[in-house]
This record gives sequence, C-alpha cells and structure tokens, in this order.
Amino acid sequence: RNGGSVSAAVLDAIAAAGEISTKDLKKALDSKGVVAGNLGQTLAYLKRQGKISSPSRAVYVISQ
Repeated sequence: RNGGSVSAAVLDAIAAAGEISTKDLKKALDSKGVVAGNLGQTLAYLKRQGKISSPSRAVYVISQ
C-alpha cells in the first residue's frame, strides 16, 4: 500500500476506537492487512497536519 492509504487506515482505526494506543493501533492495522513499518512517521505527519492529537504518551485521538 502507498502512504496515502496507510494514513487513511490509521485515521479510520483511530476514529473507530475513539482513543487508541500505538500498540493497539498496530494490532488494528495488522488485522486489516495494512503494513505500517513507518507508523511513527505516519503518526507524526498526521499530528503536523492537525488531524490527530496525543493526549498522553503513545495514545492518539482524532483532533476536534
């Protein structure tokens, strides 16, 4: 998969969970067959875009 679909899959997983840890996010992506070897970079990119935020360490939510 390309970077765009990984970002979309990450956003979908976070939105579905409401709040999700990095560990659970990896499990969710694995179950969908999404390979996210660069998950940290994807999360950092989405945070810079303002699409997600991190209320605590390694926990992510969709930005309001």
